[in-house]
Amino acid sequence: MGTDFDGTALLYCEGSLAHPTGKTAHGLLRHTARYRVAGVLDSSCAGKEARDIVHGAREGIPIYADLRAALDGCRARNLPATHLVVGLAPDGGRLPRPAREVLEVALREGLHLVAGLHDWLVDDPKLVALAREHGVTLY
Repeated sequence: MGTDFDGTALLYCEGSLAHPTGKTAHGLLRHTARYRVAGVLDSSCAGKEARDIVHGAREGIPIYADLRAALDGCRARNLPATHLVVGLAPDGGRLPRPAREVLEVALREGLHLVAGLHDWLVDDPKLVALAREHGVTLY
């Protein structure tokens, strides 16, 4: 793998990695040329590797209980995260309230945010202000 990646990503998949609602993360864990996937956030599967849960997932991608553990784990592996990708697709395509709190912390940590849900990140004034304050982008 070369240096053609857009960044090193953590996948937010709380409570969904072992379920069909984790389909966005499943696809990225199997193949992405855009990101180097460094970890998954899902407390229900923490301590395992993604390939233990998702058939066909790449080897060596740990699952963390929370964002702090993921950031620390990535730094310890010399893979500091640059992006947090929302890897779940809940019914209705709406961002769950607990996820918003994680996204706010991620922005404060200087991570770019990527989400393909019906709730557009750029429509949220608080997230936009935090992104601007910390010099990161909402995708």
